[in-house]
Formats: sequence, C-alpha cells, structure tokens
Amino acid sequence: MRIKILLFICSLFISCIVSAQGIFEEKPSFDDEFSGSKINESNWLVEVKDEKVVNLYYKRENQRIKNGKLIFTFKKENYKERNYTSGSIISKKKFGYGKWEIRAKTSAAKELWPAMWLRAADEKMKLKGEFDILEHWPSQSKKEYQANYHIWGTIKGRKETHLQYPKNIKGFDITKWHTYAVLNTPGCLIMEVDGIKVAEWTSSDLSDWAEAQPYDLVLSLACSNWAAKNTDKSSSKQKKMYIDWVRFYKMK
Repeated sequence: MRIKILLFICSLFISCIVSAQGIFEEKPSFDDEFSGSKINESNWLVEVKDEKVVNLYYKRENQRIKNGKLIFTFKKENYKERNYTSGSIISKKKFGYGKWEIRAKTSAAKELWPAMWLRAADEKMKLKGEFDILEHWPSQSKKEYQANYHIWGTIKGRKETHLQYPKNIKGFDITKWHTYAVLNTPGCLIMEVDGIKVAEWTSSDLSDWAEAQPYDLVLSLACSNWAAKNTDKSSSKQKKMYIDWVRFYKMK
C-alpha cells in the first residue's frame, strides 16, 4: 500500500514536469490575433453591463482594435449612475485541458482592477474551478500581481463553499509586454510568464481539486474597490489594457 501511494505521488510530480515539455498540440485550436478592424464577435461576447458593486459600467465603446491590438479603455465619466466605464469580453468557445497563451500589457494604477481569468462554464458541476492568470490590486507595485486558483461549489458536503490559493508574483513589469500562459492538465496547474514558471498547484498539495470541465476566458479592465469608494480622489486620466493575441493549444 505504501509503495502504491509513493508511486501515485511520483506520477503527479512527473505529470507536472511533463506538462511543460510537449504534451500540447503544436498548432492552436483557437487563435485570435486581433488583426481585423473590429472584435470578432463569433469568438467573443462583448459585455454591456452594470457592475454596481465597483461603480462601473462596461460599454461596447470602451474596447476597440487598432494596429493589431485589442485595447480596453478605462474612463472616469458619469454614465448610467456610475462614475467609471470600461470594457470586458468573454470567449464564446469553451476550453478543456490544454495551454492558454496571452500576450498583454496593462496600466497599473490605484483606479484599476485588470484581470485575465478562466472560469468554469458548466454550472451543473458540483465543484467548479477558476484560474486567475493575472489580477492587479492598488496595493501592488507595477512589478507584481496575483495569480490564483479558486474552487467553488460543494466541498466535503458543504454547499456554496469557496476556497482559494493565491500566489503573489514578483519581478515582471505588467505595464510592459509579456506572454502569460496557463497549463491545465489532470492533477496539475502551472502558470508561466515569458516561458518562466511562476506558480504551480497540484492535486497532491490541495485538499480539493476541480476535475475535468470546460472553461471560458475573461479579459477585463475593471474598477478597483478603492476607486469605487474614492471618486473624488481618483485620476481622470484614461487608462488602458492591451491584448496582442490569445492562443489555446489542446492537450494531446
């Protein structure tokens, strides 16, 4: 029995190493280079909604494509009883195990909550995962951000439970271009920046683990809680997040 347990632990460790060494298809099954004149809405849902909690309204006009880049613009403006407007899109395609790559850069300011994340797309799953590729908070410098692995749902018989395992990533200036990657395999989740591993979670390390399920990708430039509560102190200067491309490679 002890030998079986050791072999199981070793297999998880090996799977994490292998996940970064060619178990993904070479050609992406999803690829948006944002090379057109407008957002391809067969790929993306453009959000138009009131985010009352953070005093923000997502407007269609706050995202555009220019010179092969998707640009989100955060503005301090009064619109439908909110003090800020910005942009957010959600992938229409759902993704399973595989590797995501996103080349991006964003403003880093007290007013902002830039985020790139994968959320569970099947509400019927009892245990749902969420992968925060990048979140930046007002308290962080421009050379740090948070990556996170969330688990939502029924955990050990308790419904509506939420666990999270955040990691603070340092050394990368988010206002400069970087390629952010998520490698999602059975029993192992790895995040990379420019090919460098910056975070890892394994099923052997955590008490609960979200099984195979579909995810959609959310890209948004939201409003921070600080700005929502301090409109008189916030800057009126426009701020932006840029996406060069998004690619997904299936697991072989």
